[in-house]
Amino acid sequence: MTPLYHLLRRPLVAAAFSLLVLGGLAAPSAEAGPPVVPEIGSWLYQLQDVVPARVADTGFELLVTDYSATGEEDGEWSPSEVALMKSGGRVVLAYLSIGEAEDYRYYWDPAWADDPPAWLGPENPHWKGNWRVRYWDPDWQEIVLDYLDRILAQGFDGVYLDIVDAYEYWGPDGRDEVPDAAERMVEFVRRIAAHARAEDPDFLVVPQNAPGLVEVEGYLDVVSGIGAEDTWFRGNRRQHRGLTREVVPLLDRFRDAGRRVLVVDYPRSRKKVDRFYEVAEARGYVPYVARRDLDRLTTWRRHPAPPIAPVSLRAPATGTVVSRDEAPTFSWSPLAGTRGYRVSFSGDPVFGKVVTWPRGRKKVLRDAEFTPTRKQWKKIRRQARRNRDGVVWWWVTRVDDDGRRRTCRAGWFRLGDGAGR
Repeated sequence: MTPLYHLLRRPLVAAAFSLLVLGGLAAPSAEAGPPVVPEIGSWLYQLQDVVPARVADTGFELLVTDYSATGEEDGEWSPSEVALMKSGGRVVLAYLSIGEAEDYRYYWDPAWADDPPAWLGPENPHWKGNWRVRYWDPDWQEIVLDYLDRILAQGFDGVYLDIVDAYEYWGPDGRDEVPDAAERMVEFVRRIAAHARAEDPDFLVVPQNAPGLVEVEGYLDVVSGIGAEDTWFRGNRRQHRGLTREVVPLLDRFRDAGRRVLVVDYPRSRKKVDRFYEVAEARGYVPYVARRDLDRLTTWRRHPAPPIAPVSLRAPATGTVVSRDEAPTFSWSPLAGTRGYRVSFSGDPVFGKVVTWPRGRKKVLRDAEFTPTRKQWKKIRRQARRNRDGVVWWWVTRVDDDGRRRTCRAGWFRLGDGAGR
């Protein structure tokens, strides 16, 4: 588990903020590919203190957890316990670190501290007990594949691969030990997938972080989705804007290829939790807010699992050119059991800057339409200046009678010619 993204450090071309990437216009590829994470609206990320019966009693549609109750060999989940966690059709993925060795795992030899194998690197100064590894070394890969065999025998649906970003440490931007560190990581992930799918063709392989590997040929042909931490928030603070602007277009490439994007941030205030769920759902991602230690089953009353149904946007249709001089009426499908709606607009390609009506978090629109006043339309037009294409994205958050929220996938329109500025 890494606190921040580590990216493949290549310059992003200007097309990274094109409409196809950021507006969500591209349809998922119809070409045959790997098994993918099914369509879900919620997920749970808990590695410690997991109680299978309690997980089974939740509405979460996907769970990422450790292969062992204790992290050690004597705590390995039995097939029946894994089956209980999978009850109700829940997808369950086993956490597996492939870029670092952990000294509490069954494979660890205490003698390695004084006489390390060739593949073992230094201890991670930020995570005591975790040791960097030369992940391309055949001996380390055999250890990981043995670990994978245990996960397969337990009946997990797939693996959630961590420390995939280890290529940065060993590559040109780190120790520069191997110039093709990124390509070697992709080959390792490919080997893991092939090994597992030889036994279970539907086995899911979901890497965490390192979305820049999407630029390595063949990566999308292997992975079933992607997990991402700290996309909009780092703890309870806003994420560095430059990092969000670099990461989101890369995650969009997974989304547009039909790979589910599972995002987890760690804010604590309710306002920031609400904003994270809103922008992630507007982006078409599946959000979850957890404690950083991942040691508890965290739920949010306003964002239940499974989530409530979202509205569907009606007008203006996505891609419409709208006059600058006259505000259109924005409309969406009304849903029964709804207390009201909140409509948001952003010209920021990564939804970092947003304006929402009505103002005030407790206020809602009663009708399934919104016609901006002249003053509101002026603010919306200003949003279009945040990108070079004159585009504004918009979405609606539904609030039901119990205060639960769900945001629909964003649509967009482009400002046409006119006298307005």
